[in-house]
Amino acid sequence: MKKFRNLLIMLAFLALSTGTINAQKWYIGTPDTAAVTATLIDGTMFIDGTGKMQDFKEGTAPWYDIRNSISKLIISNTVTHIGNYAFMDCNSLTGTLTLPNYLKSIGKSAFENCSALSGYLKIPNTVWSIGDYAFRFCSGFTSIRLSSNLMYMGYQVFADCKYGKDKYADDDYYRGQMFQKMMQESGNVDANGNFKN
Repeated sequence: MKKFRNLLIMLAFLALSTGTINAQKWYIGTPDTAAVTATLIDGTMFIDGTGKMQDFKEGTAPWYDIRNSISKLIISNTVTHIGNYAFMDCNSLTGTLTLPNYLKSIGKSAFENCSALSGYLKIPNTVWSIGDYAFRFCSGFTSIRLSSNLMYMGYQVFADCKYGKDKYADDDYYRGQMFQKMMQESGNVDANGNFKN
């Protein structure tokens, strides 16, 4: 997969040198900015590298002013953190969102108002933290599956996320499931959710 992606990027840069493809690149890793890069090539955003993306403030992601030109997102499996506000308001971002296999955390408002995303959202089991509003107003998801290792879920992570026919994701439900799992692992409740004496 990585070889294929590198080949695509190489072909895109080759085509760029002949003037047929428009590409932009940003260095967005932390603490080493060069460790993670974002490359936008003809509507596809490639997030490559190893480690964490930087956290941004609202409206300051380097591609924010051209966010409506991003229609597809491909994130390398070796990216471990998606930054705060990274893809907020990317309304042209369509299709199923595939998150990296080694992702550990999703920042505040990372995908807020990406209303054209659709399909099944699977949060990988490596994720332990999801920031406030991370998927708020992502109304196209048909179902959501959380990480079984989730330890922190922020405020209104899935607010106004419509899934199924007319059911909305319920943060209280997810928090309750997460709390019950933690209590079972601690030995304080049984498998039915009843507190032990």
